[in-house]
Amino acid sequence: MSEARLKLAFFVPATASFAGIEQVTHQLATALATDHGDILDVHVVYGARYEDDYLVETRYRSHWIGSRKLRDVPFTLGRFLRRTPFDVFVCPQVTASVFARIATIGCGIPIFITHLHGNVEKEAVASRMDRLLFALFRHVVSPTVAALLAVSPTQAAHAAKMGLGPAPVRFTKNPVRVFADTSPLPRDDDTYRFVNVAGLVPRKGQIALLDAFAEVLRRRPNARLALVGRGGDEAALKARARDLGLDGAVEFCGYLSDPSDRYRRSDCFVLSSRDEGFGLVLVEALSCGLPIVSTDCLFGPSDVVTDPRLGTLVPVDDAAAMAAAMIQRMDTPDGEEDRAFRRRVAADYRPAVAASMFLDVLREITADREPSPGRARHQAPLQPRGP
Repeated sequence: MSEARLKLAFFVPATASFAGIEQVTHQLATALATDHGDILDVHVVYGARYEDDYLVETRYRSHWIGSRKLRDVPFTLGRFLRRTPFDVFVCPQVTASVFARIATIGCGIPIFITHLHGNVEKEAVASRMDRLLFALFRHVVSPTVAALLAVSPTQAAHAAKMGLGPAPVRFTKNPVRVFADTSPLPRDDDTYRFVNVAGLVPRKGQIALLDAFAEVLRRRPNARLALVGRGGDEAALKARARDLGLDGAVEFCGYLSDPSDRYRRSDCFVLSSRDEGFGLVLVEALSCGLPIVSTDCLFGPSDVVTDPRLGTLVPVDDAAAMAAAMIQRMDTPDGEEDRAFRRRVAADYRPAVAASMFLDVLREITADREPSPGRARHQAPLQPRGP
């Protein structure tokens, strides 16, 4: 068998903050490089640099190509790929895949994979340009894509029904980071603390959350709410909180790259999103033993919250239903057995588990495929090299 490792690259288009897609890619690439570095040479190609400390030294090889806009990707990424060939290239989302696939023309990359993350149904019709890009993907790009990877079973089912082209759809779990400490922080009062970790943008639904919390606070004066995140809705949300008389009970915490302390000082996690790709924060909260109150949006919450001990799902934008669920959670005793159960469920999303699942799909995709020009063929099922 050849000594060459399979050369695998993930692409991360430039974004404002290191959040969902960025976290997933970093965690997955780290686990693959750590656990399967004997058979995989793992790279991540970033469109722009981030300030997060854990990107200073990575287990995988990092590259920055300086493309601030998607329209720059065919040129910047194409120039990079002509210098650095790969066997497998993984790109997030349909729209980014159109630009990235153009960049790979003439670069000798035999396997191109599109990794779905968000609400594909909504993104397909978000704008005239999105509709055009989805049509290009369906008719031009998809026939050249080895597979579409979905991050939840529900997302996989919907992607298959959408007819995104002939590329097969495969489900692979999202890796969710493991916090150094998930034990509750000491408390010296009788407040009940809810926490929401999400961008402060319309699709995260925090206006409805504030409306719901106003009713919770009216009926349970010891309730408190922390909003962890930043975004264009911040001023409007602060104004809504003032109008509702919530100033002393709602805290705007800003963006935290590591929100574990906020989970650990809270009693319940609440997600008010109108749509998700998966909802990493749901599993992060479970890993800290927190129960969940979440909207039943597409996609993710119904795939995670599958047991009453994990939490409660409510309709999207239904402030009354959310308030009722939050109050019920406050009035429901929460024991150590419940918290231990949530942590066990969260453990199924550890990066090592997700990396193993990804590798199984990669084995299926790479079987009997030709390697990059000038590179040795890899054994169909990727196996560790012998001594």
